[in-house]
Amino acid sequence: MIDRSTAMRWLIILMINLAVLEIASFLAVTGLGIVSPDRRWDLFLDNELSGVSDATVSNFLARQYDTELGWDNVPSSQGGARNILNAPWIATYDAKGARTSCMAAATDDGDAIIATYGDSFTHGDEVNNDATWQCALERRIRRRVVNYGVAAYGVDQAVLKAERHWRQGRIAPITLLCVYENDLDRALNRYRPFLSPHTGAKLGFKPSFRMIGNNVVFLPNPLRRDVVTVKEVKALAVSLIPTDYWASSAGRVLPNFPYSMQLFGTAFRATERKLNTLHFSDNIWDIPEGRDVMLHILGEFAGVAKQYGTRPVLLMIPDVSRWKGGRVAPAYKTFLRTALAKAQPQLLTIDIADFRFDEREFNLMPFRGHPSAHGNEIVANAVLDGLTGAGVSVLDATRTR
Repeated sequence: MIDRSTAMRWLIILMINLAVLEIASFLAVTGLGIVSPDRRWDLFLDNELSGVSDATVSNFLARQYDTELGWDNVPSSQGGARNILNAPWIATYDAKGARTSCMAAATDDGDAIIATYGDSFTHGDEVNNDATWQCALERRIRRRVVNYGVAAYGVDQAVLKAERHWRQGRIAPITLLCVYENDLDRALNRYRPFLSPHTGAKLGFKPSFRMIGNNVVFLPNPLRRDVVTVKEVKALAVSLIPTDYWASSAGRVLPNFPYSMQLFGTAFRATERKLNTLHFSDNIWDIPEGRDVMLHILGEFAGVAKQYGTRPVLLMIPDVSRWKGGRVAPAYKTFLRTALAKAQPQLLTIDIADFRFDEREFNLMPFRGHPSAHGNEIVANAVLDGLTGAGVSVLDATRTR
């Protein structure tokens, strides 16, 4: 039996060791900020938010900010930029925020035969209004194909936007949900710099879906209009670290007590990522959380579409930049063939990777940038072939308006 004095000695020794460990961990965290500032969350966020002012936050809240979706196209506006070829391109939006149609008489989306939702590969980044695949499709079927793509969207935001439009009565006979190969990564992300450091989307807060316990849980957009300063933006980002997949799996630490737990937790998660464990993998389509979140989102898309009387169609767009050495199976291929085929056998899926085309001509530069005008023609052909092959009528190309 241990007497009281012996127990006290052991307790004192334990406390001294813990204090030494904590002091050493504090020094390690402090040194990390000097040697590798990117590994400290506070310094990482300072770097990400450099160049962002309170005025920047105010301007974002007044224009692109969307309470539900995070951000959206600005109705009745025009934006310009230069693409990867250093050529100028213009994106113009109508009064409802859709990118300008190539149908001369189109004034709204009420006469659309197809509505499209997705990210920059849906929006048509880096090409002018008349070179998007929606315009290429319009020229073939001579009916409105409305483009509701938004740059940097995740599949979660795209579905939420479609559902909003359906509630508003803006329902096309066919709704295309367009998913780029990397879009599922974004569904588990709440603040864009956590997923894509050095991104231009410094205020890219968004809704997301996460697995909590055995359930897929919706996490709403965390950014509210009362967050008006850069300091508040940084504090909000820090608060999201535990619930953002990419932040919680990153090898970064906060300079907070207990410092030892910060280091141990970071080391453990970084090791899991390195080993591609069950919970952390470079291919989000392979892990249970990625699969279950995507099945949940697509199940909601298909189910709600049926309620509103629109035909849901899933359009998959591969990351052709990965095909430099020859075609490789997209990261989502196994998911489509197994999980989705079993869970949603009636959901029509069109995969651009299933079609033959010269992959060197798909992007603006060989395997770089967004689809070129030619690449957008490839997408339009695939959509039309996929719809007609499945017996989905989009009217014949001779019909005039």
